[in-house]
Amino acid sequence: MGNFGLVTPDLPAAACWKRWPWIPQGWRYREGFAFAGRLSGYLGDQPVEGWGWAVPRIQARAAHRLWETLEREWAVRPVSVVGVEGLPVDRFKVPAQVGLSDGKALELLVFTGQFRNILRHYGINPQTAEITVMWEEGNLGLACSRLIAQHLRFLRLIHPDAGRLDHAAAVIMAETGISPKVQQVPPEQGRHIAMVIRCGTMKRYRAWNCPPNTLDWELFAGQSDWFRRLTGEGFFTVWGPSVSLPTSPVLGEVLIRAVAGWSLGHWVGCQLRLERIAQMKQYLSQRRIAALAERFA
Repeated sequence: MGNFGLVTPDLPAAACWKRWPWIPQGWRYREGFAFAGRLSGYLGDQPVEGWGWAVPRIQARAAHRLWETLEREWAVRPVSVVGVEGLPVDRFKVPAQVGLSDGKALELLVFTGQFRNILRHYGINPQTAEITVMWEEGNLGLACSRLIAQHLRFLRLIHPDAGRLDHAAAVIMAETGISPKVQQVPPEQGRHIAMVIRCGTMKRYRAWNCPPNTLDWELFAGQSDWFRRLTGEGFFTVWGPSVSLPTSPVLGEVLIRAVAGWSLGHWVGCQLRLERIAQMKQYLSQRRIAALAERFA
C-alpha cells in the first residue's frame, strides 16, 4: 500500500539515546527529528507500510528547525502522506508534494457518527435539551455544529467574535432551519445546559468551568482515550521494531489517506472543510473497513 509517515512524540527517540536516558530532551533533538525506523501495520484488513519520526513535546523555539529537517527527510523517502502530532503546523510552510494530516477530519467524523449514541447513553433528549458548542479557533465549532444540528432543536453557539457568531448562526439556519442562540461569554453557572462541546484550544475561555451535571466534551484536544472508546480496539494498528502506537485520530486519518491514495492536500489546522469529512465517510462506507463503516452508517 501507499507509504505513509508519522511524526509523533509517542515514538521512541533514536536508538543511541536510549543508552543515556538522563540526557535532557533539548539535547536529544538539537539536530531536529529522531528517525524511529520503518513502521508497518493494518487499517482493518489493509496492510500499510511507512516510516516514523520521533519529536519532542514541542517547544515553539525548536519548531522551525524540526520542520526544515523533516522536509529534507521526506524528500529522500517515498512518503506520500504524513500524520503530524505534537508539532504546530499552521505557521510553517510544508512540502507541496506531501499530504499532511492532523486527524481533525476523522475525529469529527467519529464524534458526529456516534453523537446520537452519546446522547442516548447519558440520557439526553435531543428534542428538549440544549447543546452548547464553544470554540475560539477558526471554524472548528461551526463545522461541529453543522454536523450535529440536524439531530437537535436547541443549540447555543459561543465564540469571542460577534461577526463569526452571526455567520455561523446564518449558515446553520439555512441548512437545518434551527435558529441557534449566540453569545460571546460562557454560560452562567446557574443555566441548565445538557452538554457543552469544546472545540479546539481555549485561551479566553480557559478558566471557565462547566456547570455541574452538564456533560463536558472536548474535541481536537489531542486526547486519544475517548477516541479509542468510540472506535474500539484494533482498527488503527501500527508497530515498528520497538513500539506499538495507540489508536488516535492522527494515526487513523493518515492510514485511511494512505490506503485510499489521497496524497494531496494539507488536512491540517483549524479551518476544517466538511468536504474532507464527506469524502472520508464515503470512502469508509464503500470499503467497509472492519466495523468502522457500520459505526459511521
